Amino acid sequence: MLTASLFYSIGENFMYYTSTGDTVNMGYRRAPIITKSNIGKVEISGVEAEIRYDFNENLTCFGNYTLTSARIIKHEVKDMKVDSVLTGKYLTDIPKHKLSGGIRWNQKYFNTSVLAKYYGKTWINEWNIIDTEYFFTDMFDDHFILNIRFDKTFKKHYTAALQIDNLFSKKYIDDRLSESPGRLILFRIGYRF
Repeated sequence: MLTASLFYSIGENFMYYTSTGDTVNMGYRRAPIITKSNIGKVEISGVEAEIRYDFNENLTCFGNYTLTSARIIKHEVKDMKVDSVLTGKYLTDIPKHKLSGGIRWNQKYFNTSVLAKYYGKTWINEWNIIDTEYFFTDMFDDHFILNIRFDKTFKKHYTAALQIDNLFSKKYIDDRLSESPGRLILFRIGYRF
């Protein structure tokens, strides 16, 4: 199966996190004060393609690629002394390139899923310029993570799963400006009615 889609949307009265131009002393560093405000209008467009192949009823592989452009096309500036005009700037939390792929293998004793994800670079700040205080670059690095999951159903009602997200414990900055926690191991037991 091969699918492709184009998308285009305009967001009116778009809410977005922006800097107030002020900072707060956190004791170990000065952090910018961020507020959520209405920035006016954004334009989000792109293309997405997905491929899926079932080798048989027990083995499936898939891949997905997305190319996205997300720009501010109208910024309503409330105070020119504090705010910068963001019209024409790209949104900070949307990578231009995203790629994912995986495989699902159903076996007699347990099922295995492997999922690889690639996130392209994203802008560090709403002005799309180099951050000269903390990161000393204009974009967060791209990153690749690998997730793996083993699951089993017993007697039609009981389930157990072991899931390891970010298998190689890759450190990266997420869209909330927080460092990723690294490897995450989850164990789940369930009962289906």
